[in-house]
Amino acid sequence: MMVKVSNLYVPSRLLLVAGIDIVVASMASFVLLRAGQWEAQNIQQGALLPLGVALSVGVYLFCFYLFGLYDLDVSYSVQQTLIRSLKAVSTGILLLIPVWYWAHAGDRGVVDIDIYLLIFIVLLGCYRYGTGWLHNHIFPKQRVLLVGSGPGIQLLIGALEERKSLDLRLGGIVSSKAKEFSSNISFAICGTLADLSTIAASYGVDRVAVCSELHSASLPAADLLDLRRSGVHIDDAVALYERITGRIPVKLIRAAQMSFGKGFAPSHVWGVISRALSALAAAVALILTVPIFLAVSLLIKMDSQGTVFYMQERVGLNGKVFLTIKFRSMRTDAETLTGPVWASDHDPRVTRVGRILRTLRLDELPQLWNVLRGDMNLIGPRPERPHFVSALKQQIPYYDLRHCIPPGITGWAQVSAGYGATVEESEQKLEYDLFYVKNRSICLDAAIVVKTIRIMISGKGAR
Repeated sequence: MMVKVSNLYVPSRLLLVAGIDIVVASMASFVLLRAGQWEAQNIQQGALLPLGVALSVGVYLFCFYLFGLYDLDVSYSVQQTLIRSLKAVSTGILLLIPVWYWAHAGDRGVVDIDIYLLIFIVLLGCYRYGTGWLHNHIFPKQRVLLVGSGPGIQLLIGALEERKSLDLRLGGIVSSKAKEFSSNISFAICGTLADLSTIAASYGVDRVAVCSELHSASLPAADLLDLRRSGVHIDDAVALYERITGRIPVKLIRAAQMSFGKGFAPSHVWGVISRALSALAAAVALILTVPIFLAVSLLIKMDSQGTVFYMQERVGLNGKVFLTIKFRSMRTDAETLTGPVWASDHDPRVTRVGRILRTLRLDELPQLWNVLRGDMNLIGPRPERPHFVSALKQQIPYYDLRHCIPPGITGWAQVSAGYGATVEESEQKLEYDLFYVKNRSICLDAAIVVKTIRIMISGKGAR
């Protein structure tokens, strides 16, 4: 079964594991709250018990995600799974103790919970490893037959081999140009386009992905139509690649597709909704983070000479240049001799406090003011400096498309790719940005927010 959310395929195993997590975490929370292990006399009254269970489940699910228990494309041993489960459950309990203490009206009754904790962790590790084994050996997969040999097919092969958590398995390829593939391929070269129907039937394929570079004269349209009528899914190879990876390969984009297709035309309704939600979230966040602003400002002044805030030109909606505001994380003379340059790993220009701010992404907090002003949204492509935009537009096709929606403090490219300090990395980030522009939705925005919190806590990708 293939589940699609915001035009992105989600592994059915992920939904299964998350569903079991909810059931097991609900049972564990209910037992701990009601069985007296936390002496929760007050929680057992009225609606507080289900509220306590719901809060506990939400915290546990976030901790599972934080410690990588939903990274299904990463192979963990039983031992690694149990260790991660222990860390996730322990962190969840620590986070929930203050909440439960408040809900119990100050009762001090935390007694022995080690047996419940042990059972919870063992269950968590076992059924996670068990569902992985079932997915790899028992659950049915959709066999994919590729038609063609162009760059789109090559990209799709790599994506299918990398995303093993999806219910897709590469069955073979129909191509007259077998020499274009490396000798260490893990799939079969099945035949030529003239034999497509016979090959599809003999291999029992469930899905056919067609290379968009095929000329209309050589495209076996009648065979594809017959396969579609028989229940076989027919996909464009590049479109399937998009749904698997969450990125649009810019070198394979055709202008006609974007001109007539959906997604790149601005939506007035979604623009108003996104702007309202961003402004509301920014206002609330600014109020809640006042103590952080004061503490960071003090630390910056104590650490190095210069201003607390740093103003910098960035390119926003429709190429309009605006001034973004950040906490200063570099020396005041950082670009005096070099001019505009990308930050590097262990950049010597970064101050001691600035390194911490960049790791936790706290240097971005003042951009909430830009969101209130309307220069940015909370979620969108990262605004780049005019100097780099001018250079990248000359080297990367369709780079200017990312400016058709407002930029954001965080975005799909920021949580899916690295920093973007080279032309190649910037092209990869553009591919994620274009996927967001084409498929932006509330569900995708929610996923970005959750991923952003995880990155802020882990410090991944900071420079």
